[in-house]
Amino acid sequence: METEPFRTEPLPEQMKAGDICRVGMPPTVVHVTPVDHHGPPLETGWLPRPRLTVAVLRRRLSYRTFPDGSHFDGTGYSIHPGDKTPFT
Repeated sequence: METEPFRTEPLPEQMKAGDICRVGMPPTVVHVTPVDHHGPPLETGWLPRPRLTVAVLRRRLSYRTFPDGSHFDGTGYSIHPGDKTPFT
């Protein structure tokens, strides 16, 4: 499983310069790890500067509970609520 939640259709290796593709994020179940509040806003080189960072781990779909945590895929991704990325 890849860290980046966004996907392209078609896959990047099937495209060449000038092609048209769809970019989106399929429904994804995640486990929230750290939530960091930044004051002053975090200097990232991007605007707007984030005031909040939420780190998440994707969860493999399962109908059982795994006490050892093995139901998490081990790869993380950080989102910055408020940066106008369309997360729901």
